[in-house]
Amino acid sequence: MKETRQQLVARLAAERDPDVLREYVHHAAWQVRWTAIESLGKSGSPDAEAALLEVLQLNADVRDLPFANAALRQVGSKAAVPALTALIHHPNEDVKASAIGALGVLGDASVTPTYLDALSNRSWVAKWYAMEAISRGADERAIGPVCERVRSILRRERKVKLAGTTELMYALEYLARWRSSSIVVEETIAWVRQTAIGRLRPEERSWFETTFGDDSSVEHPLEGRT
Repeated sequence: MKETRQQLVARLAAERDPDVLREYVHHAAWQVRWTAIESLGKSGSPDAEAALLEVLQLNADVRDLPFANAALRQVGSKAAVPALTALIHHPNEDVKASAIGALGVLGDASVTPTYLDALSNRSWVAKWYAMEAISRGADERAIGPVCERVRSILRRERKVKLAGTTELMYALEYLARWRSSSIVVEETIAWVRQTAIGRLRPEERSWFETTFGDDSSVEHPLEGRT
């Protein structure tokens, strides 16, 4: 009896052999492609990377790309960095966000210029993923742009409210690593404490005071303002 599409999807969801899964990443049915791509990410095998890079290069359906990027985040290596870098300004939000997220896991300090390029994206989602990547492993080349981004975030009211770690928290987490070696970082932290503390959301302020200390004796011009 011929295998139904539903049965094929169920089989591929449990499959972990990259050689088997690779045969289905270009299948006509999106359900089959996406399941095969996701299973490649779950395979834990470095042999899955080549098939995923092939998806980025050959698949015409742009909806396949976020799945491939997410899978590369799980099983990819530095070999995937060029292909992911090419997607950081993709017009599709999910594609560029997932590519930047994968770069944050697979890249290292040498990828700092790419993280900063991603940070220049107008999309707040792309900026969030870029700052997460910077906080993970960017080198000192990101100090100036991150300090400027902190000031930019806190100069105006923020409309987007997210649960969990905010872009600002990732930025400050990165700056905390360089505090002892950079006067620019120290000046930025002082600016936040003395001028913009009132613009921090409650969870951000709690994190800031835990990380950088509480200085309640300083008069804060923006205290109480949103």
